[in-house]
Amino acid sequence: MLIRPSSKMNRSSLKIVPVAFLLVQLIGVGALDYYSGFELAIFPLYAIPVAFSVWYFNSATGIVVSLLCATLSFWADISAGQIYSEKWIRYENAYSILTLFLFVTLSFSYFKRTLRLARNKALAFSGPLPICTGCHKVCGRDGYWSDFENYIRENTDAVPQAKVCPECSRYNYTQSGPQSFKPATSS
Repeated sequence: MLIRPSSKMNRSSLKIVPVAFLLVQLIGVGALDYYSGFELAIFPLYAIPVAFSVWYFNSATGIVVSLLCATLSFWADISAGQIYSEKWIRYENAYSILTLFLFVTLSFSYFKRTLRLARNKALAFSGPLPICTGCHKVCGRDGYWSDFENYIRENTDAVPQAKVCPECSRYNYTQSGPQSFKPATSS
């Protein structure tokens, strides 16, 4: 069942639910990291809120959440009492974890963009596709008419090539020779 926003609700109020869910994820993973101590490495669980933020919002939000997750992981490491032989190791671990979260952000951003492009290409050939019977131009979703070859190039990975089908070829060469070309009519 879809929830339809009433006239009183605006788009910003509809984003409260994903933001609240994101905060619950961050707090939950941070608390789990803190209470599990330093013996149990749960930093891959931080990738869930990072991926969620990129999927439901955008890459910039994913970067901010990556920084928050790395900070939470760093804080949990300090609070758990982990002792390192050198002080810089703690910072290097935090930097490594931040790099991992940024990689998750970039990966999900790329995946989301690829899906959007594939969906747009699929939509280009779904539903009615108006084609002019006179000039064979195609009316795209934007309302502009373009050549069929250009429409194919812009909306697919196919490369149109000008060729003559065998039926037209037989018809034209037997009827009038190679000088004039007329499409064969199907009977």
